[in-house]
Amino acid sequence: MNNKNIAKKSTMADVAKKAGVTKGTVSHVINDTAPISEKTKNKVFKAIKELNYTPNAMARGLRRSESKMIGLLVPDITNEYYSQIARSFIDMAYEDGYTVMLCSFQYDLERERIELDVLVNKSVDAIVIIGGSNDDKALLSNIKKMGIPIILGDRSYENGKNIFPSVEFDNRSMVKQVINYLTKKNYTRIGFVTETLTMTNLKDRYDGYMEGMREHHLEIKKDYIFVEKNLQLNKTTAGYNLMKQLLATKTIDELPEVFITTSDLVAIGMIGAIKDEGYSVPDDFGVVGYDNLSISAFLEPALTTIAQDANQIGSAAWDIVTQLLTKKNVYMPHLLLQQEFVIRKSI
Repeated sequence: MNNKNIAKKSTMADVAKKAGVTKGTVSHVINDTAPISEKTKNKVFKAIKELNYTPNAMARGLRRSESKMIGLLVPDITNEYYSQIARSFIDMAYEDGYTVMLCSFQYDLERERIELDVLVNKSVDAIVIIGGSNDDKALLSNIKKMGIPIILGDRSYENGKNIFPSVEFDNRSMVKQVINYLTKKNYTRIGFVTETLTMTNLKDRYDGYMEGMREHHLEIKKDYIFVEKNLQLNKTTAGYNLMKQLLATKTIDELPEVFITTSDLVAIGMIGAIKDEGYSVPDDFGVVGYDNLSISAFLEPALTTIAQDANQIGSAAWDIVTQLLTKKNVYMPHLLLQQEFVIRKSI
């Protein structure tokens, strides 16, 4: 047989080159996993027809099921909390013979879309998204329809709707517990500092704050609640700058007596600003962190915080992955983990 007479089978890369688009765009057009303009779709379909390209769905499925690769997305790999979750998850996956592709999307929706596209094209067996919030809902749903399980960690989906399997902490109850303790220490002006309310875990903490304040008949003042998106990245510096600004524009009597923050890193920055401005923690201001990072116990003063077991959430997420891949579960898992209030010297 003359090999020259055998026509070379066209690939997705050939289609992308002919249509003048990326392989990812071709994949989205074929699988309907992202909004693509009609003009671009027509270019891709024309290239597919001219090249006689036939996507082999069965082959893609076989490759995916045997890839032994899992996609793991975190919002900020430089944050110790997320890196601990990743380490726990990767270690458990390794023990079971899987490789993990780790992506950090920096709280950026477009970057998350790109990373998801890469993972789909790498035929990963499952995708785990830790944190985050404003996902491309259509894209996640289409990935799920393609047979790739989506698992959420340290969050739920759309205010608790059980659309995807998930594992998260009981943030609401914990913040209420913190407020209960603070009232016993005679704090009445209690502030709340968070990066955003679009992330379900942070929204739950905010709801816990509101409920706790109401239950203790404490005044909820708009000026005591600080929702600052720029606290998402470079948290320590951003927390420092926020507190510096507050101390420069308000008197001590106009500010909360104690701040509950949603991150140890933010709390550390705020304590730094308080001390630099000549005030004392906890004599002038109390500060509560969140995460119980390793540095928290070694600050001066040692930081009171809420401990979240990153290893626990990483291992729980892996357990859900294995259930889904082995078809052992017959329900949509939603795990709610408990936290610990670690009382130190900052309140």
